[in-house]
Amino acid sequence: MHTPPVSDTPRPAPAGPSDPVDPTDPAASVVPTDPAEAADPAALSVPPAPAAPGTGAPVSPELRALVRTCLDDLDTLVGRYLTEVTALEGYDGTTVAPDDLRETARDCFELLLRLIGGLPLSEEQRGVPERLGRRRARQGMPLERLLQAVRMDFRVLWTAFLERTGPAELTQLTRGAVRVWEAVEFHTVHVHAAYLDQVAVLAREQERERTALMGRLLSSDGRDQQLVAQAATLLQVGAQSDFAVAVAHPDSQQKMRRAVSARLTGRVSHLQQHNGMLVLVAQLPHGAHAVPEPWLDGVACAVGPVARGLSRVPDAVRVAEAVAATMEGRGWGAIRPGEPVLWIV
Repeated sequence: MHTPPVSDTPRPAPAGPSDPVDPTDPAASVVPTDPAEAADPAALSVPPAPAAPGTGAPVSPELRALVRTCLDDLDTLVGRYLTEVTALEGYDGTTVAPDDLRETARDCFELLLRLIGGLPLSEEQRGVPERLGRRRARQGMPLERLLQAVRMDFRVLWTAFLERTGPAELTQLTRGAVRVWEAVEFHTVHVHAAYLDQVAVLAREQERERTALMGRLLSSDGRDQQLVAQAATLLQVGAQSDFAVAVAHPDSQQKMRRAVSARLTGRVSHLQQHNGMLVLVAQLPHGAHAVPEPWLDGVACAVGPVARGLSRVPDAVRVAEAVAATMEGRGWGAIRPGEPVLWIV
């Protein structure tokens, strides 16, 4: 498809994001550093956002002319990028639809070229990295894979520049490599930040949904199989699994939270405020017939009978709540089913 000549006037970009690069391409050897190496795919936090390209040296006429040539041939860059990125898991149509990938790639390459060339940007174009990061987070794309894809932009751009540059202009192009580096780094960091922000939003939404659903389950008699199935789905457990149930009075709730955080890492567990007390529901290890002693060691709480299936959790909670109600202001350890209720003095 032919793309009309590009002017300095930014076109409104369709809502949607772009994607990333392997710096091992021989063509990129002219550039001393791959911009993508600055970001760690496994990082849990984002470094301070770099300044937008253009805050340093002015764009040379040769580089700007090269940018305009690539903008006029944007479909070729997008096509080359799609050929490479679709080899990545999730970009093969399983997580990101082909039309989505093409549209966001086009938006991203236009943004990057305009940044490199110092050309005007519309507000829609400025929002491309954020929309891309949030979109891929909602789609469930792993962060590492997203950043790997975004970094591919650099190789595609640099290869396109080299192909359109004669031997006599190669030195001049190399001097402009910093702008290419800055543009890709600027884009990558903002995609990364938006992704993590959206993941946090989704986690809060999921936690609110899980809390509301578990509140309904604990207040029920456990006979609503649809409610039980929904709770099992949100907890990501089998509805027929065995569950530990414990209830902490307000005086010992912080101890219970710390114990769960320190000792139940990697296990399915849920803490829920219910009837003024803190309820713990945790999936038991396979074959366990009681709550493991270390889980609640030193925590003043009432342990209910093991719930054989999620539908039995409400009954187990009510038993534990009845015992926990007698524990106010006392220095109890965990009280388990069948144990005599004695004061610890």
